[in-house]
Amino acid sequence: MILDFLSRKKAAEFLGISVRTLDRKVRGKILRSHRRGRKIFFLRKDLESFAKIPEPQPSVFSQFPTEKNDEIPKVFSEFLEKLRQDLKEKDSKIIQLNFELGKWQQIAKNSIPLLEVKNIQKNEQEKIKILQKKLKKTEISKFFFVAIAGIAILFLGIILSVFR
Repeated sequence: MILDFLSRKKAAEFLGISVRTLDRKVRGKILRSHRRGRKIFFLRKDLESFAKIPEPQPSVFSQFPTEKNDEIPKVFSEFLEKLRQDLKEKDSKIIQLNFELGKWQQIAKNSIPLLEVKNIQKNEQEKIKILQKKLKKTEISKFFFVAIAGIAILFLGIILSVFR
């Protein structure tokens, strides 16, 4: 049996998504990938099963008879048929919305690291403030050292001029 492998770019084209989104799906363990060295490949059957939208499940109304006979008046059979059609449309809409909800949940799941980035930035800003305070203390210390050294040199000059 020959396995049909696709590269990341081809797999993304096959699914109709970007390579970055494909990588997120792999990182989120929603989609399986295979490695050979530094290259990443995808099985076509995995991509097909990932892309497949589930078929609508039979509804409760599918148990009712479909053929028109003398037992069911024409008005009821037309009404029943309209209800079946409406239900099929709504079932397919629910399935489509569930599929989209899954996509949005994945997007939300992948966007959580942005909160971590903000926390890291906040921590870095706090570290910068601490370093700035240390730098001010060091500058003040340098100023006092220079001032004391200047006073000492001045005092030494006065003492030397007195003893000459």
